[in-house]
Amino acid sequence: MRKRLSINVTHLEAEKPKQMTGANVLYNTYKGTSYTLLDFNFLKKDNMQLQVFTNNKRITEKYKFLYEITSDRKNANVKFRIFKYLTAVILALPFLLLEKYQLIVNRLSSESPKNNKTTTYIWFLVRQSTWYFGFYVPYNICSQLYAIVLSKDRRIC
Repeated sequence: MRKRLSINVTHLEAEKPKQMTGANVLYNTYKGTSYTLLDFNFLKKDNMQLQVFTNNKRITEKYKFLYEITSDRKNANVKFRIFKYLTAVILALPFLLLEKYQLIVNRLSSESPKNNKTTTYIWFLVRQSTWYFGFYVPYNICSQLYAIVLSKDRRIC
């Protein structure tokens, strides 16, 4: 049985933080810096859609219509979805993004009282452009994107 997985790309400009240091460098638009974030909630097994947020208008234009891929499995696993997402957007770093996903899941579910932080993105350079790939982890308290997650299902905006 073949299942279709659709990738929806949405343009999203985040509020600029007061300082562009630490995890906030994700939102810096200086010198063509771009971010592309997978919606964390869309990675559940029964969901056959991925939601991608980016501030890069070229990617938004390229994928203004739903991008569809097929899987021979009833429910595509997280590894398959991340690899297909990276293949659709850019051919690089799937293992690092998969590792980052697992780190976020482990950090959010941890019951540790310590305030250890995990960023929700990875960064790399392509020629003179900086790219941030990561996960959009929704939370209703702050209007800004979350760049850091903590244990006990906490986030920092």
